[in-house]
Amino acid sequence: MLSLESVPAVAAGVVSRDADGDAVIVHARSGKVNVVNHVGAFIWNQIDGRKSVQDIIEHVVRTFNVSPEQARQDTIAFLQSLAERNLITLE
Repeated sequence: MLSLESVPAVAAGVVSRDADGDAVIVHARSGKVNVVNHVGAFIWNQIDGRKSVQDIIEHVVRTFNVSPEQARQDTIAFLQSLAERNLITLE
């Protein structure tokens, strides 16, 4: 279950590439390709196995000048989507 204290990490077998500010994320085992916009790419690049969800939300607030509530909702929804597609793990 995702919480503000969860620490997301890129799942084994997942690779990504920058694509003009967006990100292309590929699950090597399944071959599924996911393309995310520049905000998704920013969040993806914050996932390092050390930062908590709360840390990532704070980076989103500072970088995109959005309210903490909006950043929390959007970041959690995005991370949940990544977890459901087995692109990240949560500690």
